[in-house]
Amino acid sequence: MGKQDVPPALQKLRKKIDQLDEQIANAINERAALVEEVWLWKQSNQFPLIDQGREEVIFAKVRAMANEPLSEDSIEKIFKCIIQEVRPGIKKAKKIG
Repeated sequence: MGKQDVPPALQKLRKKIDQLDEQIANAINERAALVEEVWLWKQSNQFPLIDQGREEVIFAKVRAMANEPLSEDSIEKIFKCIIQEVRPGIKKAKKIG
């Protein structure tokens, strides 16, 4: 099915999804940059790099924000993935300091 075969209503919905995807990617990148700043601060001030208590607070908050069609478990899994994927980038920052 070529683009010209896609009904306008479907094109409009896909465009909205594309816009949200861009916003999500930008927000994740911004979050990752802030996490790098936090890790550098923690290193400079001899704080533990990983705070399980803080992560549990984050998971509780996002679970509370879950809304259909996503379940609390689903949104928590997404955030666990985001947090886990940011950590390897932080290891690079660790080498800088």
